[in-house]
Amino acid sequence: MRSFWDSRRERLLSRLEDNYERLEKEENRLQKEIRDAARVAQALRPEEIPQWPELEISAFHKSMTEASGDWYDFQKSPSGRYVHLVLCDISGHGVQAALVVSGCKTLFSAMRLNEESIFDRSDFLMQCATRLNQVLFLNGNGTHTATMTGLTFDLQNGKISSIVCGHPFPTLFHQKGAKLESLTTFSNDPLGFSLDVNFKVQERSWLKGDCVFAYSDGIPLSRGRLVLQKYCKEVEHGALIPAKRLFEGMMKQFRKDQIEVTEDDVTLGVYRDWE
Repeated sequence: MRSFWDSRRERLLSRLEDNYERLEKEENRLQKEIRDAARVAQALRPEEIPQWPELEISAFHKSMTEASGDWYDFQKSPSGRYVHLVLCDISGHGVQAALVVSGCKTLFSAMRLNEESIFDRSDFLMQCATRLNQVLFLNGNGTHTATMTGLTFDLQNGKISSIVCGHPFPTLFHQKGAKLESLTTFSNDPLGFSLDVNFKVQERSWLKGDCVFAYSDGIPLSRGRLVLQKYCKEVEHGALIPAKRLFEGMMKQFRKDQIEVTEDDVTLGVYRDWE
């Protein structure tokens, strides 16, 4: 009788070991796919922040997981008149988000290679939002969605255009008067839910020394106005302090004030007219 149970126990242990090995191999395969997706997503974001004399830029990105769902890019128009920023927060995380990020970057690259003149159009933000919305909806039928902030700096006329699609409103700091306010007053629908969307863009003036803060919803920037004001005061007569330090200062203040911050991908950009 003992021999029977010993034999059965050995067979069960052997089966468990085989199952464990299969699960381990599957886990290793999935981890490799996630790392590959993370490398793809990282490669699709700008390696370096542009250094343009007309516009100071400092940006910081922190991924919650290996593959971030935040994507952003900067483009200067061929004429040099416009500088564009597009910041998207893709729904979800991991491999799926990285693949959607890939689609966004591919669209942007295709416009640069095949239709470069679009970056010199005053309605670039509307064109960009429309095309991103179409790509997301046609490839996901409402399941691949994203929020978006787009900014266009008209370096010739001292104007800034903005579009918000379900994203946190950018914040504008007026150097003259040291005043903080929301850059926009309304939001369009998020991208990817429907093809029937009429996007609206807002335009306003901005002056030398004014700062714009654009960020993803991983940062409740609206609750850190004192930190923003201190930051703007410190950079009033010098170069921009890195956006990473602003983020760290914001997180420190939130912890001090016991403000709960949802764990999420974080992207923060600071832009200043400095010509």
